[in-house]
Amino acid sequence: MNLIKRLGDIFKKKQNNQKLISIRSIFNRFRAVIDSNTKALELIADMGDKLSGDYIFDIAYIRQISRDLSEAVFRSIHNLNVLCRNKYEILYQIFDEINTQLENLIEGKIQNGPLVLKTGIKI
Repeated sequence: MNLIKRLGDIFKKKQNNQKLISIRSIFNRFRAVIDSNTKALELIADMGDKLSGDYIFDIAYIRQISRDLSEAVFRSIHNLNVLCRNKYEILYQIFDEINTQLENLIEGKIQNGPLVLKTGIKI
C-alpha cells in the first residue's frame, strides 16, 4: 500500500510541475504583451514630446520611430495571439493595412487623406 501511495505522490508532483510550467509560460507571454505595449506607449509619448516645438526632428527620426512603433505593436499582437490561441488573428490584417497606409504617408505616396484610417475590416 505504501508503494502505491508513493507512486501516486510522484504522479501528482509531475502534474503540478506541468501546471507550474504552463502558468509560468502564460505569465511570461502576458509579460511580453505588457512590455511591448509599454514600449509602444513610450514611443508615442516621445513623439508627443517632439511635437511640443522644443525639439528639432527630421524625416529620419519619423522613419525610425515609425519602424520602432510598428515593431512594438506587432510584438504585442503576436504575443497576444500566442497567449489567446490565435483568437485575435484578424489583428494581423488590420495591422498590415494600417502600417501600409502609414508607410505610404511617410514616404509621400499619399498627399491628402482622411484623418481616420479605414481598414475595411468588420470586427
